[in-house]
Amino acid sequence: MSNIKQYLSIGLVYLFLNLFIFIFWWVVTDPGNYIWFSISKEKEILLESACSKLFLIKYYTWTVILNGTLAAIILLQSKRILSIFVIFLLIFFYIGCSVIFDSYIGKNYYSIFLNQVVSPDFLLEPVNDAGKNIGPYLLENIANNKSPQRLYAIRGLGEIRYVPSIETLAYILEDSSETISVRTECFNSLKKMKVTDSKRELENFSRIHEENSSDSLLLQTIRQIESNDLY
Repeated sequence: MSNIKQYLSIGLVYLFLNLFIFIFWWVVTDPGNYIWFSISKEKEILLESACSKLFLIKYYTWTVILNGTLAAIILLQSKRILSIFVIFLLIFFYIGCSVIFDSYIGKNYYSIFLNQVVSPDFLLEPVNDAGKNIGPYLLENIANNKSPQRLYAIRGLGEIRYVPSIETLAYILEDSSETISVRTECFNSLKKMKVTDSKRELENFSRIHEENSSDSLLLQTIRQIESNDLY
């Protein structure tokens, strides 16, 4: 009888765990999170497709990881070696999923970034959710100076501290043909990187342009940001 109660308790824990995983990722990847206003049918289809793919990847990945972790905890007292073996399998599984799915995660979050219809304050939510996985796509985006999402793509690169973008951001910052807002955003993103290469680029920019009157408005804007210590 005690064994039946024990197995029943374990079964209930697994049931609630899997319900939680399903509901959590269903809510987090709901297309409605990215559709606040009226939207074209084409964009709606793209958003639903991206969200569905993210749900499948996240749900099945975390179902295996959390169920496996719970199994390892349960086995820890009676079968320690098997428990350790399960933990190692989970580690390899997580690494394998990262290798296989990271690019797909970045691609689908980038699709959401391009097609979402939300308040400006929430435009970077897909970027923050994707992390560095979305970096290559944002970097490709900022190369197109006609992209309507370019300013936010530049800002997003700073938010996720995507180091491979430093050279491109520095190039845009130095390009006098770019608008003040774009160049200022590049400065902000480089400032957020907080690595040696980004600091060197900012120091070079400040030294070269200190006496350049043609960039006076840009420098004034940058000094205002630095004085307010926004970043």
